[in-house]
Amino acid sequence: MKRSVLLALCVVMISAATGCSPQIDSMAIKIQQKDFEHLELLSEELVPNCGASYGMPCQQPLYSVYFFARSSVEARNVCAPVIEFQNELELDAYSAEGASEIAQHRNLNEVIDFCVEGLERNLGSADNQNYYEGTVLYGDGAEDGLGKVTVISRREDGSYFVDFSIGRDKGRIGYFDIQGEPRHRLPE
Repeated sequence: MKRSVLLALCVVMISAATGCSPQIDSMAIKIQQKDFEHLELLSEELVPNCGASYGMPCQQPLYSVYFFARSSVEARNVCAPVIEFQNELELDAYSAEGASEIAQHRNLNEVIDFCVEGLERNLGSADNQNYYEGTVLYGDGAEDGLGKVTVISRREDGSYFVDFSIGRDKGRIGYFDIQGEPRHRLPE
C-alpha cells in the first residue's frame, strides 16, 4: 500500500515538475497516430520542444507533429482531411501563410477552398523558383487550454508539408487576432 502511494506521488511530482500533462501528451499522440490517406508521418519520435529551459524541467512543452505528401497528390486531398481533423481538435481561425489578415472560421468548405487555392497557384519568384502560399489554421485553446497552430504548405518541388503544433504557452504557440479577410497573393 505504502509503495503504491509513494509511486503515485512520484508520478504526480514528476508531471508537475516537467509541465507535461496527460492532456497535452494524449493530444500529441492522437495527432501522431492520425491515419491520413495521402499524408505520411515524417517521424515516429514524439519529443516535446522545451524552448530555452536552461537545464530546468520543461514547464511548457510544445509538440510539433509533421506529415508530408508527394507532389503527385492533389491539393484538395491534403487540405480537406487536415482541415477536417483540425476542426475536430479545434479550429477558430485561418490565414494565408505569413499574412497578417486572420479570419474567423465560419464555414469549413470556405477554409478548404482557400487552402486549395493557395497550394495550387504557383506564385513564382524573381529567380524562377516555384513558390506556393500555404494556409495557417488556429485554435485558441479556450476549451482545453491547448493552443493549436497547423501550417499546410507546399515546397518548391511540389511536395506538401503539414506541421501540427500544440502547447499551453501562448507566447510560444502564438497569439492571434481576428482581423480582415485572408487573401492570397497574386503571381509575380
